[in-house]
Amino acid sequence: MKTIHIIAIAVIGIVLAIVLSFYGDKSYYVTFEQAESMSSGFSSKDFHVVAKLNTEKPMVYDPIKDPNYFEFHAIDSVGVERKVVYKNSKPHDLERTDKIVLIGKAEKDYFLANDILKKCPSKYNKTPEQANSEN
Repeated sequence: MKTIHIIAIAVIGIVLAIVLSFYGDKSYYVTFEQAESMSSGFSSKDFHVVAKLNTEKPMVYDPIKDPNYFEFHAIDSVGVERKVVYKNSKPHDLERTDKIVLIGKAEKDYFLANDILKKCPSKYNKTPEQANSEN
């Protein structure tokens, strides 16, 4: 075998390893219903659900009883509402966010979030008066 053939096989192997490593870390942006239907086939994968906090339903968080349990309701991008359980402390200013991204898995009757990403565009769209008051 020529040296060029050995180098070509090594390069192909490296490229294949890189492609497979990216494929294994792929995350899915889905709705609550898609997360439920896909959870059996992708049990080790986390799903990303873009949602809006439902402020009309109560949030359950009692840091004295259990500081690592937070429960609330969210509405996904197609209007489906689900109970969300987050086994961590309540994120600061969650009520003030426009949208949230829930990262986790669908369980029987709720969505178990491992992480919550908050999006608040009003934080970044300051009026000139707000910008001047900070200086």
